[in-house]
Amino acid sequence: MNAFPIAASLVAAMSLGAVPASAQALREVRHPRVDFTFIWKDETARREGFGLIQAGTNRTRPELLTRLVACAPANGTRITVLEPGTVTSTIAVAEGHNAGCRGIIMSNEIGPLTERGPLPAP
Repeated sequence: MNAFPIAASLVAAMSLGAVPASAQALREVRHPRVDFTFIWKDETARREGFGLIQAGTNRTRPELLTRLVACAPANGTRITVLEPGTVTSTIAVAEGHNAGCRGIIMSNEIGPLTERGPLPAP
């Protein structure tokens, strides 16, 4: 068996931006207490950011959070879940001025998609 066709298929799929089947459906950002949600750059940034928020540092030195956050879309912004998880999920923002932003979000901040029609053309 020749491994070349398999390797070529994998390279082609990766270069086309293939995502898992679970990532095909759009969802929405839904934070339960505020009008937006922080999309953290990675898991380490999320942990550090939560520590700063719990210590109240975000109120006195909000600039410390800036380097940890990839973006902060408003509730209702459509997202694509790239890697679903029980506690956190990796997402990509699908619309608005944060479109293309990728990062970590708390899984309980992901809500069902409301009916608003198709995404606007880029």
